[in-house]
Amino acid sequence: MTLLMPGWLWLLLPLAAMMIYIYNSTGTLRLQKYYYYLLLSMLMLIMAMSRPVMMQKSIDVEQMGSDVIFAVDLSYSMQADDLKPTRLDTAKNILAKVVQADQKNRFGVIGFTSNAIILSPLTNDTDLLLHLFDGLDEKLIITKGTSMMPALKLARKMSHAKKPLVVLLTDGGDETSYVKEAEFAKKSGMVVNVMMLATRSGSTLKERDGSLLKDENGDIVVTSRNSAIRAINTASGGQFIEGADLTSLQDILESPSDKSYKNKTKMIQYNELFYLFVIASILLFMAATTTSLTLLKNLIFKQMARWRR
Repeated sequence: MTLLMPGWLWLLLPLAAMMIYIYNSTGTLRLQKYYYYLLLSMLMLIMAMSRPVMMQKSIDVEQMGSDVIFAVDLSYSMQADDLKPTRLDTAKNILAKVVQADQKNRFGVIGFTSNAIILSPLTNDTDLLLHLFDGLDEKLIITKGTSMMPALKLARKMSHAKKPLVVLLTDGGDETSYVKEAEFAKKSGMVVNVMMLATRSGSTLKERDGSLLKDENGDIVVTSRNSAIRAINTASGGQFIEGADLTSLQDILESPSDKSYKNKTKMIQYNELFYLFVIASILLFMAATTTSLTLLKNLIFKQMARWRR
């Protein structure tokens, strides 16, 4: 027998303390029957809350998943704070929540600015991915330009799946047209989804010294969303996600796609035994109640007999 929730056993301490107090006060542990029944009833209830189970043989379960490639925009504009605390921090938080909740798919990570680089190959190692996301530091970003094509080409090379899922976490980049990128995504068989991490009103950017970033004409730079990137997800059959919408992203990852990744996990089966302890607790409580009522009735009868005398 194994306990799945042994933390409840700490409740045994008050019972032990009660027994020690009784022994120190009376010098014996001889009590009325109903006290014993109550103590045993409480003991059975604590055991039930600890979820006792009988373990059975584990079985291998095969799960089908997809290759999911996250392409994270690491350009200078991702330091804007129109999404709090910054666009990049918002992307990191979203990615961490996704990989912690999804144990079925396999994830790869690309970082891109004007070029693209593999930050993590396809893996289902959650701890590795979380460590990677935590290490994405905006202080390392020095490139102010953004290009989507290198990220798309690298994403296509990362997976041998016929239709890998690609998620661009970006503010839309700098281009006024993404026709070439849209055509490439469609011909390559990728399903490209865009998570737009910028607002229409946009935000200013700060230099390393804390001053506001200005262009060559001395005007303050305001970076806002670039909706032209919608052409890529539209052409490839992907979705456009407005802001840090975790639910929408998870729905996309759960939707039917090219299930090219097989993952075997062990599932342990067990029989629950808690109900046996619950039944024992109820029966002991009933015994305690019945015994105490009998004792009370006898006491009343004895007192009435005395009064008659």
